Amino acid sequence: GLLHLACHTPDMGNLYLRQDDYADLEAFYLVHGEELLTPTPDQFKEPEKFEALLSELKTTQMLQSWMNETREDDIHEMFGVGAGDIRRSADTARWLLYSAHELASLFKAKGAMSPLRKLQQRIRYGIREDLLELVQLRGIGRVRGRSLFRSNYRKLADVERASEQELARVPYIGAELARSIKRQVGQDIETARAENSA
Repeated sequence: GLLHLACHTPDMGNLYLRQDDYADLEAFYLVHGEELLTPTPDQFKEPEKFEALLSELKTTQMLQSWMNETREDDIHEMFGVGAGDIRRSADTARWLLYSAHELASLFKAKGAMSPLRKLQQRIRYGIREDLLELVQLRGIGRVRGRSLFRSNYRKLADVERASEQELARVPYIGAELARSIKRQVGQDIETARAENSA
């Protein structure tokens, strides 16, 4: 619902519908229609508005695929968009979700703030929620984060316990990045300990 809300705004350039999109998107709407936070037009009384809704839902699906770590080539095949279009849509959605978070804060809608913050970070990096902690490290994005996760480094504390040499053996990491990660984690952990003891 929150992701569709971003796609519903005039700022989001939504994807064009192809002839073979309609049946799938209508089925998607039947399953997820109740999750939407905006009024939904009647398919038969307002066909143009309903078609606009389907375009918003297609964009929502594309962004969901990006956040579920689907490969860019696969997203291109599924939605007919290039890498630049994916990034542009993700950047616009991130900005809109940030704005929604600020509005939620202003209006004291505390229940929406955490989901909006997580969604904003997930769309920024194109990651599932389980990588949110790892991508706080400089040099770690969706590919390296998933590689660390698969090597059982799932939290910053796991990374802190590992040696530089162990981290360097993780695919896509290497010696230089392992050194940088250890420095970052050491500083972050020490700062957190200092704050907790104060």
